[in-house]
Amino acid sequence: MSASTKGNIADILPLTPVQQGMLFHTLYAPEAGLYCDQLVCVLHCSPALDLDAFRHAWQAVAARHSILRTAFVWERQDAPLQVVLQKVTVPVEAMDWQGLDRETQEERLNALLQGDRGRGFDPSQPPLLRVTVVRLGTHDHRLVLEYHHMLMDAWSVPIVLGQLFTLYEARREGREPALPEARPFRDYVAWLRRRDPQRSEAFWRELLHGFDAPTPLGIERSSTEAAGRTPDLEQKDLRLSPPATAALVGFARSGRLTLSSLVHGAWSVLLSLYSGQEDVVFGTVVSGRPEELPGIESMVGSFINTLPVRVQVPRTAGVGRWLSVLHDRLVEIRRHELSALVEIQGWSEVPRGLPLFHSILAFENVPLDASLRELNGSVRLQGARYAARTNYPLTLTVTPGTELALRIFYDRNRLESLAVDRALGHLAALLEALPGIADGRLGDFPAMTQAERHQTVIEWNDTSVSYPLGLCLHERIEAQVERSPDAVAVLSDEERLTYRELDRRADRLARRLRALAVGPEVPVGVFAERSAGMVVGLLAVLKAGGAYAPLDPEYPDERLGFMLEGSRTPVVLTQTPLAERLGRLLRQGTSVVLLDDPADRRPDPAQGVPLRSGATPDNAAYVIHTSGSTGRPKGVVNTHRGIVNRLLWMQDRYGLGAGDRVLQKTPFSFDVSVWELFWPLLVGARVVFARPGGHQDTAYLADLIQRETITTLHFVPSMLQVFLEEPRLGACSSLRRVIVSGEALPRELEERFGARLGAALHNLYGPTE
Repeated sequence: MSASTKGNIADILPLTPVQQGMLFHTLYAPEAGLYCDQLVCVLHCSPALDLDAFRHAWQAVAARHSILRTAFVWERQDAPLQVVLQKVTVPVEAMDWQGLDRETQEERLNALLQGDRGRGFDPSQPPLLRVTVVRLGTHDHRLVLEYHHMLMDAWSVPIVLGQLFTLYEARREGREPALPEARPFRDYVAWLRRRDPQRSEAFWRELLHGFDAPTPLGIERSSTEAAGRTPDLEQKDLRLSPPATAALVGFARSGRLTLSSLVHGAWSVLLSLYSGQEDVVFGTVVSGRPEELPGIESMVGSFINTLPVRVQVPRTAGVGRWLSVLHDRLVEIRRHELSALVEIQGWSEVPRGLPLFHSILAFENVPLDASLRELNGSVRLQGARYAARTNYPLTLTVTPGTELALRIFYDRNRLESLAVDRALGHLAALLEALPGIADGRLGDFPAMTQAERHQTVIEWNDTSVSYPLGLCLHERIEAQVERSPDAVAVLSDEERLTYRELDRRADRLARRLRALAVGPEVPVGVFAERSAGMVVGLLAVLKAGGAYAPLDPEYPDERLGFMLEGSRTPVVLTQTPLAERLGRLLRQGTSVVLLDDPADRRPDPAQGVPLRSGATPDNAAYVIHTSGSTGRPKGVVNTHRGIVNRLLWMQDRYGLGAGDRVLQKTPFSFDVSVWELFWPLLVGARVVFARPGGHQDTAYLADLIQRETITTLHFVPSMLQVFLEEPRLGACSSLRRVIVSGEALPRELEERFGARLGAALHNLYGPTE
């Protein structure tokens, strides 16, 4: 307030607790326009609007209600104060858009509303309201009223506008208005200060006992994404059809419930489904107008209050009985509706600094548009739209009518827009389902909308693609050998093999395996470190018609022994450094073949003689054991048809080329290794082997990626997190695609990846589980 206004002061009052909360959030985020409420409606005047009388009526209504002349001061004060001025000038701006077409008028109106929301108010500079009237035709206008919620609530708006147009009619007709004296807001402030807040303390302590953290909405953006950002509020709207609304109203009436109770129940169920918690808390908006204060129903001011609602949502509870209990709880809460939220917070076990809830529900018992239509005289108001902007991430406003209107205001910096759309659709689905499951249990509520069910069951399952699946995996690799025999197929620290060399060595070893009775459905253990020789062994098993069973040398002997016993492999391939350890694990009669036997490097006398594996696409290609996290490891068999289908899908989706280089770093006991090894070999690309144990060394990986110009590799998200901290990450410019699987991919990690690497990130899963 300026020094010149000091002589204009009529009264000084303390703030109510609700006003204190609004002032705090307004000052905390001054650019967000929090608690700046906006009313837009169609104004039809016959005869045409008299602007002078309209402006005079606004000044007269401000003179009647002290709250409309109020400013808020806080600097150099022990506590904030509201200062009532003797006189203020309500700004009324008039615009004329009669010459514009309807589309342009709507565009300008939307821009006007957006601009008004962005302006906000300085709480210390009264009046904290402004009016814009736009002439669209001779008799039709749009009225835009914007005000700070510290001045008045939605209940007060019809009171103000009703008196406004009574004053307008009187001014236009040159007579004195017939209005009763308005009771000032100071009477409510004084009444509230005389009230003992402790009489509700026991109720709130009992209600919130054991509740110590706000219920998550389940659609939040990451904390890093939202941190430090000014709230950016948006709204979503949805209406229930007239038949669905009528069914809800009838259900409420038959159960002696209110429509409001049904909406509170549906929101409780939705919060429970989204948060995964059966004990949920959200805020409910109450009128806050005490019946014992005479004249309260016609007072103008900010009386509404927001109170916590705690609801248990057990899946086995009967719907009808549960709704009755909830209805009684809401009635009981309203007996304590004058409790200050800050006091309730102090009585709860939720730590200071955390809110009691992240969402609030406002059920408009008297729709604003219906209230305004009751005005008499030469003015008619209709099509009212009301928008309120709170500090909460999500505000649900529900307005009854022939179509139940659902509106969500949400902070786009804290909540995902598409997720809010889904939540609104799910809420509507819950409400529509209520009458049909009145005798059922809470667990009977549908978890998906009809559209989602169709998308999930029909559309997303419509994935049939005609892949050519008549060849086994090794036969497809043999076809690639014919296309690019001299291209490098595999590269390790020890050696480099072309496609022709890989194929010939695998053929020679496959003949040895056939001599040991390896054929279709015969498992062959492979106990080897990552190397070019290892992939020779795997391909040889396939060429012999068998199914390879990886045995990771990193596993303890006990696990290896169990896997060998379970798979009953008659033959095991290994390397010389591992042979002694393997010998201690094998049962008698198991054959051992060395992958690094020098004899296999000599010319093969049978080279060129066709090798028939005898395997078909429906025979086993490999056996990979699960982790055993839920018990003993289980061997999972995948067929040639299954893995070829997977690899052809990956090729169709991600398109490896002959110039790609895929880093093989996943232990071959995990199914990710299957595509790391064989996908590139189907298309003429190169497999580059990381040294044993190198998959955990980020400096080594960064050097290898740069040195060998790796284009494609895989990480589990936790390892990707570590890799992104590698100082030499900038040298990995050859990367085109990074595939993650095995763990949940956090949003924060996805964002960090995008900021640090220029590659595409793909989130997949493996076929074993």
